[in-house]
Amino acid sequence: MQVKIERKVGVLDLGSNTFNIKFVTFKNREVRSIFKYKKYINIIASTNPDGNIQKNKERELFQTFEEFKSIIDIQKPDALKVIATNSFRRIKDKAFVSNAETILGNKIDIISSDQEGEFVFKGVSSSNKIGERKYFILDIGGSSTEIIKVSEDKISKIVSLQVGSVFLSNKFIKGKKFLYEKASKYVAKEFEREGISEMSFKNKKPLYGTSGSFKTAYRACQILMNAESSSIKENVANILSNTDKLDSSKSELKNYINPYRINILPSCLIILDCILHNLGVSDVYKSGGGLREGVIDELIQQD
Repeated sequence: MQVKIERKVGVLDLGSNTFNIKFVTFKNREVRSIFKYKKYINIIASTNPDGNIQKNKERELFQTFEEFKSIIDIQKPDALKVIATNSFRRIKDKAFVSNAETILGNKIDIISSDQEGEFVFKGVSSSNKIGERKYFILDIGGSSTEIIKVSEDKISKIVSLQVGSVFLSNKFIKGKKFLYEKASKYVAKEFEREGISEMSFKNKKPLYGTSGSFKTAYRACQILMNAESSSIKENVANILSNTDKLDSSKSELKNYINPYRINILPSCLIILDCILHNLGVSDVYKSGGGLREGVIDELIQQD
């Protein structure tokens, strides 16, 4: 058998909430993660309603692209894929995207919601030992949420909701107060409009969650309620039933969760709660991989 030389590939994920870059090396079938870095970027708040980037935010964003370009130059991967998701799908400023590509020295692949779902499915299915052949995958992003229904180990449906943790926080934080009731009603209406409850299987099935927003909600349940996978559903509802207590717990949570993510925690919990009450979910699990791992898997397969 011919032994291949070690190769290095990477992915830069330009999300609505964070920019994430990851590099792995691989040789034959052995894959090793060697570098990860993320930077919190609220690109939604930097984008005007008409889809153009605010001029006073451009310099900061371009400096961030330069920072990631330096990382790419140091790592020198054999292959790199730069992807962008829903927040970039909303950007109409072609000059901004073109300038970002010039700085990065790479094309930005603004993937569709279906492509995003396919990458997430690849990342989740390859990173977890899943006993069931029917299950759900949830990816809560900053400006959108993807729900993937898996039947017989294949995607049967992908729904992209234009509701994300940062979007919801920007819309329903007034001063320092988060408007829980209004946010919950807004999310419930979006779920009803998209017919999310119709995605359920005949029997309850597990849900695998990925993305930083999901992990924020999951971690908060573990800390505040000592919740395990089988009781996450009930504990999300219990936390949201006492929002004053949740707000007063934020200082404690900062010892365990990044302070930036604490600000979007109410939105993360509301979206997760609505998912769990619309789908027939048995248990909730935190996935070991997601979008970026799916992209890396594709790069390795192409090698």
